[in-house]
Amino acid sequence: YVLFVCLFFHNTANMRPILLNGHGRSITRVKYNRDGDLLFTISKDKSASVWWSDTGDRLGTFDGHNGAIWDIDVTDDSSLVVTGSGDSFAIVWNCATGEILTRLEHRGPVHCVCLAEGGKSLFTISKTIGSGGAYELRLYELDADLRALTPLPEEAPLEPAQIIGDLPEAVCGVWMPLNLGIMVGANNGELMIFPMEGGRIVEDPSAVHRVDAHKGKINKIEFNREKTLFITASKDNTAKLFESKNLTCRKIFHTPAPINHAAISPLFDHVMTGGGQDAKDVTTTSAQHGKFMVRFFHAIYTEEFGRVKGHFGPVNSVAFHPSGRGFASGGEDGYVRLHTFDAGYFKISADTDRSEEHTSELQSPRAS
Repeated sequence: YVLFVCLFFHNTANMRPILLNGHGRSITRVKYNRDGDLLFTISKDKSASVWWSDTGDRLGTFDGHNGAIWDIDVTDDSSLVVTGSGDSFAIVWNCATGEILTRLEHRGPVHCVCLAEGGKSLFTISKTIGSGGAYELRLYELDADLRALTPLPEEAPLEPAQIIGDLPEAVCGVWMPLNLGIMVGANNGELMIFPMEGGRIVEDPSAVHRVDAHKGKINKIEFNREKTLFITASKDNTAKLFESKNLTCRKIFHTPAPINHAAISPLFDHVMTGGGQDAKDVTTTSAQHGKFMVRFFHAIYTEEFGRVKGHFGPVNSVAFHPSGRGFASGGEDGYVRLHTFDAGYFKISADTDRSEEHTSELQSPRAS
């Protein structure tokens, strides 16, 4: 394993990223579509962009927000894109043309948007202005016309099917497997799972399952491709790997700085994290001391085995390519970096994983 670590450090030095400079302010999210041919990026500069992931060529932008964009999601068939912004709107877009299909007005900044499996439902998490800091969870049903890319009239926008109010502060959430619930990560470090029945959120407060996951704000939640595992990234300098079935924490990954985003490799037993010192302190901190880097950990042994530097501020978002053959990162510096792993990474990783298969504790099928 020590040989594996040394070789990986040597090989990553030869990885030359594609640098995407299409935003004027900090990157808030990078996201691949399911097929991996498209990369979506959003920023505090009010715009969202879509790029060819293999070449870094920009295909176009989604222009229509009047505030920083905090989250983005795309359907599995890449037909619909949804964005959430600080301008109190979520927007549903035609992915191919960039046309606005409908605007979803909220009572405050929209921090999270997430499409359900199958693309027929959507939930948002937003802050309610003037309510003492309370947050709302809104559920929307995307009708057949909208899914057929037919724009809705401006005077008749899509209305929420359900609103769950008085949530604690929260900026991230995901659908549970098979759309059986919605998991929300709160700023107090708690995971809240809202069960679903008949396509609606169960409104009984006693039905909400709560997990004391972190000691600080949960910044992001990401599933693996099969949704058997998920990882949480927190301001408490840790990322935690959980089993989806029973919400048991299996592994903890420690870093010397807050973690803004974490992801699970679809190919190997690897975890990737991105973070760094808080953005408000960046101007007084060098890149070396700010720990602005992407870190790689072995998912079973929790040992850090690699680091990739390059950003000149906190790394706000990371994503593995769906093939597992590369990754993207977006930072406070406004740049997106596209990396492709070299041949040595795959050979060494495959040999290491084969030698350790009998010791695997995670029992998660790997994507072929």
